Amino acid sequence: MESLINLMRDVQLQEQAAEQASLDAATGGSNILAMVEGYKTVLEQAKEANDMVVKVHNLLHLLFRIRRAKNIYCQFVLAACRRSVRGKSNSGN
Repeated sequence: MESLINLMRDVQLQEQAAEQASLDAATGGSNILAMVEGYKTVLEQAKEANDMVVKVHNLLHLLFRIRRAKNIYCQFVLAACRRSVRGKSNSGN
């Protein structure tokens, strides 16, 4: 009789353990979903940051090209001024 009571207690403990495991699994699943949502947010922020970096890179490239064009234009104007001065000094002789 006592062994039957012990067996019933063991079954009851195992049922409680199974129920607790089921609750833990459900909670663990929701924790995983929360982590996934967190990673989605981080990924979206990383994409936005990357887009900003690309825009800044493109802007810097454009500024570099403008600066280079300005330098070429200044060299052209300087050469034209030198030719003009030489022409005037040669005609004055």
